[in-house]
Amino acid sequence: MNHGLLHQALRSREGRLGFTLLGGLGLLSVAVAFGWVATGWDQSLAEQWSGPSLAHWFGTNRLGQDVLDRALVGLVTAFVVGGAVTLGSVFLGALLGGVAGWRMGGLVDEALQYLMGVIDSVPVYLLAVALAFSLGGGETAIVLAMVLSFWTATARLVRAEVARLREREFVLSARAIGLPGWTILRRHLLPNTLHILLVQGTLTFVAAIKTEVILSF
Repeated sequence: MNHGLLHQALRSREGRLGFTLLGGLGLLSVAVAFGWVATGWDQSLAEQWSGPSLAHWFGTNRLGQDVLDRALVGLVTAFVVGGAVTLGSVFLGALLGGVAGWRMGGLVDEALQYLMGVIDSVPVYLLAVALAFSLGGGETAIVLAMVLSFWTATARLVRAEVARLREREFVLSARAIGLPGWTILRRHLLPNTLHILLVQGTLTFVAAIKTEVILSF
C-alpha cells in the first residue's frame, strides 16, 4: 500500500513536478549549509538599494547586502525548522493518535482527547510564543514549541483511522493469534495511516515555516 501510494504520486505530472522542485530546493539548501554558495550574505558588498543585475540578481538591501544570498540562507532555516517540526509533530501525533484509537473509549483515550482539546483551545501563535518563551527562546525552543502545538491535528486523524481499522479482519486475526496490542499497532495499524501522515506532513511543513517567520519578529 505504501509503495503504491508513492508510485501513484510519481505517476502524475504534478507529483513529479513537486518532487523535482522539493529536491532541487533541498540540494540548494545543502549547498548553502556547506558554504558552497551565498557565502557573502551578511557582507555589504555593493551600493544600497541597487536594482537587479548580473552581479546581484535580486538587487541589494539598504545595507548593500545581496538579497538573493540572504534568501538562500533563509531557505536553509526554512528546511531545518520546517523539517524538524514536521518530523516531530507527525511522529508525536501518529504515536499518540494511534494509542488513542487503539484504546478508544478507555481512560487513555479520554485523557488524550482532553489534552488535545486543551491545546486546540489556545490560538496556535499564542501557544507557540508562550512555550518558546518558557523554554528560554532560541531556534530549538521555537521548534519544540511548534511540535507541541501542531501534533494534535495529526493525532485526531490517526485516531479515527486506527479506530476504523482495528475492527478489520487482519487486526482481528492478529489478536486471535496472541500478538500484543503494541505490536499490532506498530506493525499493522500505523503503517496503514501513511497516506494521512504524508498529507499532514506537507501541511505541517508549510505551517511551520509561516509560524517561524511570524515568531521571528
